[in-house]
Amino acid sequence: AEGCGKNPSGAHDIKYYKNLKQISVCERNGIALKKDGTVKIFGQNAPKEELGWTNITKAFATPSGFFAVTAEGKILYHGDTEYMEQSNGASALITE
Repeated sequence: AEGCGKNPSGAHDIKYYKNLKQISVCERNGIALKKDGTVKIFGQNAPKEELGWTNITKAFATPSGFFAVTAEGKILYHGDTEYMEQSNGASALITE
């Protein structure tokens, strides 16, 4: 995989990721799902340390953060919950 454009948040680091199953990117963030069920994230809302998410089957990047679905059907989220609640009309989000 290759990244393009400006690289202020490590988007070009994706070329070092191996064994990818899925990639999701948006204007500020990106997430790569690896075949072993773990994820690599990059972008404006990426934490400095890995999230430690495992057993992931789907992963999505949004302008405000990252969503993932586990094999058990649990939805995980990391990012700006205030923005997500306002823009999506959600009354509450379960975050991890």
